[in-house]
Amino acid sequence: MKLTYILSGLLLCMPTFSFAQDSALNRRDSTAPLGLALPSGPLGIPGTAQLPAASGTDGSGPDLYGDQEILARPDLWQPWTLAAALGGDWQSNAALSNSGAESDYVSRYSATGRYTRKLSDSWYLDLGTAGQLVRYDEFDVLDFDRIDADGGFLWISPPEWHPVLQNWIVSSRISWYRLSEAGHSSNELFTNTALVSSLIRSFPLHRHHNLLLSLSGEFALESSSSDIQRDEHSAFVAWQAAWSPHWETTVLARAAFYDYERHDDVNLIGSVGVDYLINKSLRLGLYGSWTQNLSSNSDFEYDNTTLGASLRLQYRF
Repeated sequence: MKLTYILSGLLLCMPTFSFAQDSALNRRDSTAPLGLALPSGPLGIPGTAQLPAASGTDGSGPDLYGDQEILARPDLWQPWTLAAALGGDWQSNAALSNSGAESDYVSRYSATGRYTRKLSDSWYLDLGTAGQLVRYDEFDVLDFDRIDADGGFLWISPPEWHPVLQNWIVSSRISWYRLSEAGHSSNELFTNTALVSSLIRSFPLHRHHNLLLSLSGEFALESSSSDIQRDEHSAFVAWQAAWSPHWETTVLARAAFYDYERHDDVNLIGSVGVDYLINKSLRLGLYGSWTQNLSSNSDFEYDNTTLGASLRLQYRF
């Protein structure tokens, strides 16, 4: 299995659901995956591409020299990834209320940067930062800004291991984020530091189809409020198909258990995204998702449907 499949899928297992927000802040789940589709390309990871020779039989094609197999190994390592996205969506339950749901339109703006350094054939150092602005059309009291930073290591099980054990990614990192009032970074709403560990495996079903499985655990280390601090345990499965050089589809299902101090929640998400790749760096996406939150405290139960579009730019060097 090529590292392209595995490490491209890794980005999907990161918090791409516009980050789950806390229930006490009435921002429990924005459920709008701006980065839903798996990114194309190997993230600069050098891999071996196998190119079969043509099979002409008239003596004028490559068969004149016999069957050939060409192995190409790119030497260029691209550790930096910069990305920006803007999008908007409609939500059926903007306040994520358990009754009297009201819809609203939401605008999102984000920028991210990642540095992934190869330490060995199996080990990678992975550092990242992100900023996000979320603005509601009618319920502007829900507006917020968010800053994220994380750092840790990735380990990929060797390809020479048993087929069942090879090409798994183990990710462990420290993650920090801070929520603040919209346009007022000094007015902090919530901060959280957590240890996040993930186990990921990508399965190529076909040359242009891929299945991604992930298990993840997030353990809060320190928060500005113990009442809204939580541990999170989740699993998801995603299927992506590249129908042409320009069109991709991603279908994802995710289940998560949120362990708060005073209640426990089960959060379920299903989403579908269609992307049009304008070029290798720019893509336009349409997405829809449905979320249901079940809780031991009925005040925190809700469901929400999201329909939206996004434009994403990504550059590697």
